[in-house]
Amino acid sequence: INHYDDFYRGVYNYNHPIWKKVKKNISDIKPDIVGIISYSTKLPATKHLTKWLENQNIPVYIGGPPETTWGTGVGISIKGEGEVQFAKILHPELEINFDPLELIPDRKSLYRINDYRPNDLGIVMGERGCPFNCYFCQTKAIWGQTIRKRSIDHIVKEIKLI
Repeated sequence: INHYDDFYRGVYNYNHPIWKKVKKNISDIKPDIVGIISYSTKLPATKHLTKWLENQNIPVYIGGPPETTWGTGVGISIKGEGEVQFAKILHPELEINFDPLELIPDRKSLYRINDYRPNDLGIVMGERGCPFNCYFCQTKAIWGQTIRKRSIDHIVKEIKLI
């Protein structure tokens, strides 16, 4: 779809036109704050974008597996499940307490939704946590050792919205 392949070709080439597009879009939006979920495979891109945002005086909160387990070294750290933490940062005046597993992502609110492939929007999480301690996996570090499952009705409701 439109710009998706460009992103993957240019994600590690900081002179690639996709970076100009990303930076222009952010400049047009003028966000007060940015939250990024980072994955190991995109860590160099996360660091590049965070440094650029910080140079624009935009606070950047970083979450995700690398941030939780060893830290990315950029931005303001959110470790573990970030939904409640980030909501409290955005709205410190409110009493915020909810179970992140009860959330259904609002996929329609994604910026430039038409640039995503259909498969990108079809990921549905059924549970969080893992009782095992595999050396290669970050699941336990992020979501804990106790398995927490979503109800079947809640999962079906989310699937119908995709």
